[in-house]
Amino acid sequence: MTQTCNEELAKLRGLTVEENASNSAKNIPIGRTGQPDDVSNVVSFLASKDSDYITGQSILINGGLFFS
Repeated sequence: MTQTCNEELAKLRGLTVEENASNSAKNIPIGRTGQPDDVSNVVSFLASKDSDYITGQSILINGGLFFS
């Protein structure tokens, strides 16, 4: 979650930024919110030669949120 998104959600929920981040992380099995590097690492892998046998896949980058 970006800092701006976290700040806005905290305002809407009447929480501090820290409380909102902590509450959000509790709902994610991996125990933390996503960071830009989580997405960019997957993009880098998919753009590399190491992924040349991967075709037509949807890759969820959400810390396991949709499978919990």
